[in-house]
Amino acid sequence: RVHLVNKIASDHSGGGACIKPDEENASSTYVMPEFDERLSCEAAGGKFLDITTVDEILKSSPFGNIVDVMKIDVEGYEPLVLEGSVGLLARSPPRTVVAEIIGWRKYCFE
Repeated sequence: RVHLVNKIASDHSGGGACIKPDEENASSTYVMPEFDERLSCEAAGGKFLDITTVDEILKSSPFGNIVDVMKIDVEGYEPLVLEGSVGLLARSPPRTVVAEIIGWRKYCFE
């Protein structure tokens, strides 16, 4: 079973971010920080999504708060998603976590 949520997973809940498909890579999107509110984002062709944590998402999951497999592919922001998953990881870690770690992004958080 899969529970799809149209939000951005991060280390905090609140606010939002503008994302837009990457025209050079059809399977990717990028965050447009210059558009920090819904109307300007959508006028620029983006989609404004709420920011939340995995722990918050699990509170409203129709399947409960147990995760067997967790796949994270967020173009270098994996550490933020994991920080927003501390409740899950402490309570009942998934059997499998699949993540693609992009090292260059780490410098953005130092």
